Amino acid sequence: MSSALLLALLGITLPLPGVRALNCHWGIAETVRNVSEQPFQWKTSQQNCGEGLGCQETVIITQNEPLLYLLLIKGCTQAANQEARVTEHRAGPGLSITSYTRVCREDLCNDLSTSLPLWTPLPPTVPGSVRCPVCFSTEGCLSAPEVTCPAESSHCYNGVLHLTAEGGSTRLKVQGCISQAGCNLLNGTQEIGPISLRETCSPKGVLTCYRGIILQMSPNLSRDPVKWSTSREQQCNPGEVCQETLLLIDVGPRSILLGSKGCSQVRTQATSIHSRPPGVLVASYTRVCSSNYCNSAASSSVLINVLPRPAAPAPGHLQCPICLALGSCSQSSNVVTCPKGTSHCYKGEIFLQGGGLVSPVGIQGCVAHPSSTLLSRTKSIGVFDVTETLAQKLFCQKGTFTGIQEDPANTFNWTSEKVEACDNGALCQETILLVKTAGTKTAILATKSCSLDGTPAITYIRHAADPGLVAISYSNYCEDPFCNNREGLYDIWNIQETKEETKGTTGLRCPTCLAVGSCLNAPSLACPNDTDRCYQGKLQIAEDEPLPDVYDLPETPTTTPSYTIAGAQDQQLSEDYCIPPEEKKDTASGAETKDYAKCVFPFIYGNKSYQTCTKTGSVTRRYWCSLSPNFDEDRAWKYC
Repeated sequence: MSSALLLALLGITLPLPGVRALNCHWGIAETVRNVSEQPFQWKTSQQNCGEGLGCQETVIITQNEPLLYLLLIKGCTQAANQEARVTEHRAGPGLSITSYTRVCREDLCNDLSTSLPLWTPLPPTVPGSVRCPVCFSTEGCLSAPEVTCPAESSHCYNGVLHLTAEGGSTRLKVQGCISQAGCNLLNGTQEIGPISLRETCSPKGVLTCYRGIILQMSPNLSRDPVKWSTSREQQCNPGEVCQETLLLIDVGPRSILLGSKGCSQVRTQATSIHSRPPGVLVASYTRVCSSNYCNSAASSSVLINVLPRPAAPAPGHLQCPICLALGSCSQSSNVVTCPKGTSHCYKGEIFLQGGGLVSPVGIQGCVAHPSSTLLSRTKSIGVFDVTETLAQKLFCQKGTFTGIQEDPANTFNWTSEKVEACDNGALCQETILLVKTAGTKTAILATKSCSLDGTPAITYIRHAADPGLVAISYSNYCEDPFCNNREGLYDIWNIQETKEETKGTTGLRCPTCLAVGSCLNAPSLACPNDTDRCYQGKLQIAEDEPLPDVYDLPETPTTTPSYTIAGAQDQQLSEDYCIPPEEKKDTASGAETKDYAKCVFPFIYGNKSYQTCTKTGSVTRRYWCSLSPNFDEDRAWKYC
């Protein structure tokens, strides 16, 4: 048994005139024995107490046949004198608790040396029908034997006694037979001599899990399993589950294994290989479960068995420092020849916290690619919070562009001569947005930089497709140095000019414009087939820093650039000015035609209201009308 209860019972008091210091017996004993060994005897040492202090002795015996738990404390005390007292806090059969306490003020008066005053042999009992596990332990009751309870004890008790005094405490796990259900083994007792007591019981639905940590550093941990069992246990809080987590780091000559078992709120489980051979291997195993003692993996083979088993690689040409340390790597790490297939040297630190462990792990080694991280930006592994800090920074291209070009697929150059050093955990990114209307140039908004947002991926999205308006975006988030290095748009932008034969003959004409700023006096063009709407809108792009203005046009914003877009589109964008086709019949021939847009009366043009079609403003002097109530705002129109 553990002697965890080391109680310092020394006190300080002001000396009283004429009161001499006493010598008292002093000692602490804690043990679990068989009931058949009663009565017990003990010997203690002596202690000289301060003036005014007395001698005390406290004995607690908890009986749980066939076992008995005894706690003995002798020493000095400030408490007032008390005659020897035996108290039966709970009577048997089954679990019983009896205590002996005394305070006196004569030399060596606390001289009890046997358990006889507390020992009363129990009468024979009649076996009942209930069987219960019987256990006293400060570690756990995983394999407690079961006994048939006496007939008077019809319930099983499962709880923890917490015994506390100055200087220390003991947590005693108790299982046994009891005469009534509930969590009241102490019958309301909260103090026995200098010891404070309380009890907690396992409510229904609360788990008990194995508890323990492992931290081992040696060669070949990625190939040779190590023992991972524990006899300690932990009672979970409501809502918690059992967990077991392993993290393995192997740099070749050395490897480290860190693990934790216990209760947790974390409910995500996975087996992951964060960095693969050749070179540094980082792998993890996390399991959560919801039954008592289910986190019972006995060795690290639960992780090792899923690791890749490549043949030993041939030596390569790269040489790198190799280090694996609890803390930082030194400046004089051994240099080794890296295996074939590796191309870069890594230097960094993984700081791990949680599950009873707090440890920085310094790492140097060979890697197969110039990745900025070993953990791929992972922030948690089971109960472990992990932070990776790199000795070398990630560098990315940096730059922005906003403008309008005629043939961006062949003429746009997206390279940048500027370089940016990223913060820890950042990625390189390059993002471009391309917008084109029929018969116009293409608007380009592009940026390259470091980014703390996003995950490594390439994304291509066609937001709006031919015919009419076209909008396409491309983004690349990557974690290698200068990986945001795309030069052109040849494979992502191949939109051709609208061919003459595809242009519409339905009479729909839309102002067509793409500008940084506004679209005043935009020319009107015949729309392509399969379009039946005019669109006008403003696209605003926001960045941490405003993109520069390209053209000095009216109403150009001073903070965030906006693109004003007008053109035809084949889907409804706003009920205000997007009107579905209207069926019409020629009264002379009876032929049906479609009018792809309907005049709206009255409409506002030049701050003036019009009730009919007008030639005002028409270069060709043809009658026209607005397709919305306010042409000045929407600029959608057609010939009458």
